[in-house]
Amino acid sequence: MNVLTDDEALRDIFRDNHKAAALMAILSAHHLEKLNDKDVLKKSTHFLQKVEDLEKTGVITNFIE
Repeated sequence: MNVLTDDEALRDIFRDNHKAAALMAILSAHHLEKLNDKDVLKKSTHFLQKVEDLEKTGVITNFIE
């Protein structure tokens, strides 16, 4: 049962980190400041730094249609 709980908690953290990173990529700093969740910039910066330092992957921050 604990594995299932941990899995759900980790999934929520995974989603929150990627949502914060996506908001940072999509919104300007001005718009980020207006969000109710003041930790978005902090969360996304920490997450992106961790991805850059530890992972051999990247995060898409821009695309061309």
